Amino acid sequence: RAFGKIYRRSHTTTTGATPTKHATAHPPYVSTRPSVSPHSRASSMKSTAASASASAFVSASLALIVVVFACAPFACSAAGCGGRDCNPPSPFSALMAVTSLPTTYASTGFREDWKSNMTLGHKAVIDFMGGVSGVNVYLLEPKGLDAAYEPVKRMCADSGTTQANCWSGDISNAKAGSPFYYRGMGAASCACSQTVSTGVGLYYGPGVGDTGSGLAYRAVHEYTHAVQGKFGDYVPQWLMEGGAVQMECVLSSKIPAEKNPFTGVNAVIDYAKCMESGGGGGGVIGNTMAYYASAFGKDKGLKAGEDRCCGDSCGNGYTSAVIGNDRNLYYDTGAMAIAFAVRRAKSTSAKFWTSKTEGVGFWGAIVPWGGLNYQTDHSSAVPEGMGWKKAFAKFTGDKDMTTFYAAFDAWAKTATKADMLAMLETDAAINNMTAVKIDITAPTFLAKGIEPCGTPPSTTPGATPGAPPSATLSDPSSASAPTPMTSPTPSSAPAAPGRFFVGSAACTLVFAVVLAALVN
Repeated sequence: RAFGKIYRRSHTTTTGATPTKHATAHPPYVSTRPSVSPHSRASSMKSTAASASASAFVSASLALIVVVFACAPFACSAAGCGGRDCNPPSPFSALMAVTSLPTTYASTGFREDWKSNMTLGHKAVIDFMGGVSGVNVYLLEPKGLDAAYEPVKRMCADSGTTQANCWSGDISNAKAGSPFYYRGMGAASCACSQTVSTGVGLYYGPGVGDTGSGLAYRAVHEYTHAVQGKFGDYVPQWLMEGGAVQMECVLSSKIPAEKNPFTGVNAVIDYAKCMESGGGGGGVIGNTMAYYASAFGKDKGLKAGEDRCCGDSCGNGYTSAVIGNDRNLYYDTGAMAIAFAVRRAKSTSAKFWTSKTEGVGFWGAIVPWGGLNYQTDHSSAVPEGMGWKKAFAKFTGDKDMTTFYAAFDAWAKTATKADMLAMLETDAAINNMTAVKIDITAPTFLAKGIEPCGTPPSTTPGATPGAPPSATLSDPSSASAPTPMTSPTPSSAPAAPGRFFVGSAACTLVFAVVLAALVN
């Protein structure tokens, strides 16, 4: 499900719906010529000169104020701190690794056994790759009475949105018994012209017929999305959704046996069986084969799964109608591509998910790219050699993502079910990995997300870092906005994009001209 995060920006409140613009009113000013007394010509000339000078000073001052207001948007919105309504980038993170369970808020009639199974799913993820701070879980029972949902209405305040009754859609679906599960609105701040994730919201509305094991799988999937948020950057959809599906299968031996949703029997399943039967209706393997058997899959391959846009907002024409069953691409083919990458790297799923060492792990090795346009860019806009593309290519040992895509597409187009099963890590290897709890204090583990401040920007791969913005900016439109982040980031971390400086250059020129006039 496409999820909308809540961001605040200067003069704009982005609420997941239509942004509300806050107009800044300026009173009209009238410049008048000073009067001259007929009885004192000499003194009036001096008075006229002084008044003219004062008038010019006032005019120049007002012009300077106008320039400041005109250029203000470049200060905290040219790069980020806002963006489009649907899935805007959130490339930086202040989320920290934890071993504790998330905070949970449940409607009053939510079943205790369901809570236990969802907690089991969350804990399985936390034990394997660590949890993250700032996660709030909202559990909405199906077909409840209005009063039952009062405890979860806090979701609006928790996420920082000013949107009234942001909970209404979820409560309406829950009352109707329409299931939903998604990672959605979470708290965020603005620092150095970039959006920084500071919290995550997970929203669960089970259906009446959902089983305990089914809810545990859902919890694994959504909590994996919460952890992915710690690593930052604008990771493509096939890695986000495919990663959550692959994690379901990595941790499948931890899921209770109660009527497994993939097999329909009361039995715990292991990694290979989950990859064969899990995911969508045809199983991860079957759905991957179905995607590459389609005309779209044969032509576009895995790369088409980078950007998942609302409608055709990407402009590439890859709508659900064109792709066909798009979950075959984003979820199942993504999961199989990750398994392929692990084998190609001669590595393990544990290293892929938990090592921050470049070339050893993927997720923890990502250094977010700060050059995204928050209005128009998607995951594919991250250049080769930067961000997630660099971390992934280093992990697999490929020259770049183009090389990896070509290798995976060539294999997947002809691979049989037996080929795909043979390519997976063994059940024994996976079970050995998941039997060991992660040490979040280990030097190879990313304990905290990367924040944007404290590092000069690099706008192109290999470019010499330039000067950072002249000031570290927080959100001036909100009195409760957090102070700018100042934690240092790795020396290779990029910061604000070049278009910030291009846009502000014109403002700087006008500013200089007006200032000169003011001084003169």
